[in-house]
Amino acid sequence: MAPKSRSYQISATPATLFGHLLAMAITTLVLVWTLKFRGGFALESGIEEKILNYLFGFVLYVFPGGDMSSRGNFMPWHTFFGMVIFLLAVCTAETGLMERYKRSASRLTVGAHLFGILAIILMLVWLLHYRGGIDYESDNSDRVFNVHPFLMFFGFIFFAGEAMMAYKTVMSEHQGKKYMHALLHLIALCTGIFGICAAFRYHDMRQIDDMYTLHSWIGLGTFILYGLQWLVGAAAFLIPGGTPESRLRLIPWHMSMGRTILYLSICAALTGLMQKFTFLGLSKALGDRESHLINFTALAILLFGIFVDLSVALARYV
Repeated sequence: MAPKSRSYQISATPATLFGHLLAMAITTLVLVWTLKFRGGFALESGIEEKILNYLFGFVLYVFPGGDMSSRGNFMPWHTFFGMVIFLLAVCTAETGLMERYKRSASRLTVGAHLFGILAIILMLVWLLHYRGGIDYESDNSDRVFNVHPFLMFFGFIFFAGEAMMAYKTVMSEHQGKKYMHALLHLIALCTGIFGICAAFRYHDMRQIDDMYTLHSWIGLGTFILYGLQWLVGAAAFLIPGGTPESRLRLIPWHMSMGRTILYLSICAALTGLMQKFTFLGLSKALGDRESHLINFTALAILLFGIFVDLSVALARYV
């Protein structure tokens, strides 16, 4: 068993890490391009460019001769099934690696990935179908606000969870895992800043006071702690000069603080969804599909956080 484990550790793990990094980099660049330069997402927009952006272009127009109306009607179904197929593909890849290399991925890690991707899909359906789209530069304040929940989960919480799991659950050389851990956290930090700016921009457009809700207190406090955690971690573990003894003393605090911040960020996300749920007046509409969608999104986010924490805490045992 030892030679197989060593062979996988040398050959396949760097490729897996590179694949994750490349996919996340491409996704980030496409989002920046679509939101900043192409006007954002809008499933029901009257602007043709935004409808094309929602699909990221191209596959819908393989079959010649279709009129724009029929293609427009097909778009949401095509996108939905594309997301479902992507989720199944990730599930297949994760479970395949888990079966072939038992030590490389636990069921908890697979569960964390699945719940994270499920939460992203549900949030996209909610924001694009029910809330009118995502557009930071829009004159529509609701579309500007929609950037906030999307980036605070996909950009901040999801990438932070990936960073934790990349360090604790991936079999690879220590230095590579450390740099991957720091890079993913940095991506989470940058996208989180963008997401918070969207919330403040929405408040300015609606002339709403800032920082007056429990969600805003928990959210901003958590993000400040996250930034401090990253700075202290980078200074202690990335910059040369720290003694091994000081690093060993800091490791338990660094790990405990990271897990605490993860749960605080989940708490901020859930209070934010609850606050939006209330502001939209959905509390009495128990049969409303949108209210159910928000609830399932919140449950998926909560389960993502739980599975990330368990996969990190039990990495040496499973």
